[in-house]
Amino acid sequence: MSDILVIEPNAAGQETVRKLLEPIGVTCRFVAGPDKIVSERITEGLILMGGDEECRVLARRLRGRSVHVPLVALTTYKDDTTDEEFYGCGFDAVIREPYSAFRFQQIIWNFLRIEKEK
Repeated sequence: MSDILVIEPNAAGQETVRKLLEPIGVTCRFVAGPDKIVSERITEGLILMGGDEECRVLARRLRGRSVHVPLVALTTYKDDTTDEEFYGCGFDAVIREPYSAFRFQQIIWNFLRIEKEK
């Protein structure tokens, strides 16, 4: 079982996430887009996804589930969406490019640690 479900259509983006998380022992399952997980049972302790509109719609839909799975938005510094707008959609955290490896790992690890303590 993977620790994180990563919604990332781009192979280079997937490789970047993998390289950031491998050093801290976090495993990932990658899917190309949010439409691929709507009907799936999510077993991961965290969902990492882009901040585009499609992902925001998914975040709103997942927010209504009985079991909360933390959602972290990955977005670019060029995105005009405010952090508050992401939180309003149901995201629990926002990580903006350029990513600091330490900060990226710290945010992910904190969410996984909290989930494992439950």
